[in-house]
Amino acid sequence: MIRNIPREVAVQKKEVRIENIMEIAAKDYTDISAITAIGGLLHVNAQHKALGNRLPTPEEITKIGKGMDHATIPIAEKMFRKSRLRNVIIASEGKKDDAPFLKGEFGLFDGPRIEVVHDAIDGTSLIAAKQENAISLISGSEKFGRIPAKDLYMVSITGPARARNAMSLSLNKTGHKQTILNVCEELGISPEELTQVVLNPNKKGREINNVFLEAGNELKVKNKIINAGDFMPRIFCSLSPAERLRYCLHNNLDPKEFLGHMIMVGRGGTPELSAACAAGKITEAPTLAVIWNSDINNIDTQNIFTTDRLVPGSKDSTIVVASFATASSWLRQPGIQVDNNGNFSVKTMILTAQNGLEVVANAFSPKDLALIV
Repeated sequence: MIRNIPREVAVQKKEVRIENIMEIAAKDYTDISAITAIGGLLHVNAQHKALGNRLPTPEEITKIGKGMDHATIPIAEKMFRKSRLRNVIIASEGKKDDAPFLKGEFGLFDGPRIEVVHDAIDGTSLIAAKQENAISLISGSEKFGRIPAKDLYMVSITGPARARNAMSLSLNKTGHKQTILNVCEELGISPEELTQVVLNPNKKGREINNVFLEAGNELKVKNKIINAGDFMPRIFCSLSPAERLRYCLHNNLDPKEFLGHMIMVGRGGTPELSAACAAGKITEAPTLAVIWNSDINNIDTQNIFTTDRLVPGSKDSTIVVASFATASSWLRQPGIQVDNNGNFSVKTMILTAQNGLEVVANAFSPKDLALIV
């Protein structure tokens, strides 16, 4: 469990070591993401109850999701204002979805400065429908790269550190097949030993992901289709096989599904990719990305965004936090649990260079939440 750091530690800015700043961030960001996730789930539950707990229509799911965006951003803002860090929000997911989003600086003005990419709920439609893989995420680093505000989507590939020199990003099936073969050659494995994670191509706007899925199928790689946002699966693909094994042993997962080399490829939101690249910065997993254009022939394939371009800060001053709002059967994590006394239990993943990947459990009573949610 993360130790509580006295609030006064953050005041003496020049005396705080990087390790202590990361420990403060771990505690603050865990509280922020977990309580924001609770607020999102409470809103969704209330909306489902108003419908008589029947299955909502697609239009109603959209309405629930938009209402939840409006409900969670004020919660996140209140929590960020309580932080012992000087949090500079450089990207917030709501902007992409024409929803409320955080902007500006929050927390302790004289505290250690850290740049933040934030998404109150990654997987808005998932939590609105009470489906798996909705999370509340925060990535922090001393420095993030800037992407023009109008560029809301990217297409990218993330792979093992050892395959850095073999990776390329092709937007057609033939080119991606060659990328897979090059990566496998660099790793000394056959395509059948490689797992390729692809976000569900049936979701509107992700049709390009079919190109990568088809290339993988033809080479007989182990394709894993995930119905989730861009962030959570990309974190896991950024981990080394040894780090994933440690996760499996601590979370009762079958190591056979996770021990091999993994890549993730596809189109997703720019904020989530920037946030996920913080994980790649920590683990040294390479990412290649280009700005998405609905006219695929007009994508500027020469303007390549890399892990270091998206997160130029030091890996020692970078942190990734994600709280599970709903369950993830893939990662064997429960969603938010509520006991008979109204106490909430939330599981949160924390990734730092200092401690690797940790999963912590936090409990919050109705009293804890009364003035926030």
